[in-house]
Amino acid sequence: QASDGVTCEDSAANKAIIYDHSLHPEESTDPYSAPNSVVNNAQSPNTSANVPLVIRFASAKTDVGLYMGNGAPVGAAAIVGVLRAFDANGQEICIVRNGPVPDDITEFIGVHDPAGRIASITLDYGNTTIAEVIDVLVYAPAPAARPTATATPTSTTVAPSPTPTIT
Repeated sequence: QASDGVTCEDSAANKAIIYDHSLHPEESTDPYSAPNSVVNNAQSPNTSANVPLVIRFASAKTDVGLYMGNGAPVGAAAIVGVLRAFDANGQEICIVRNGPVPDDITEFIGVHDPAGRIASITLDYGNTTIAEVIDVLVYAPAPAARPTATATPTSTTVAPSPTPTIT
């Protein structure tokens, strides 16, 4: 877990890893902000087919977006990225599909929930062994709860009556 409350899946089947592209100059995929990206790395014998990249937030968000890539090579079938947002109870609240996913990590995809309930997201490329790869995760915190307006007692000042005088 990062100090800002963002975590990625780390299970026996799947583990998000930081991938340093500068160590792999033979790779054709370039990140949006070099040199690193996050890769949804299936743990053998599993594959990433129908296994999304999962990101969780310690506090709710109104907006979440990222750059995605590592799509199909030229000439292969196009891949569609599906980004889903979930509330704290695991209920889906937003979904967006964007494609084709490019090879380079340059396609922005994002979700918005004006109620500020986004507790986690998933990015899924569907039934393919091509791993989901992201860069530049951005998010906005849910607005703080506003205090409820309550009536404030007011005091009224009664104007003094004229003071009787002797004439």
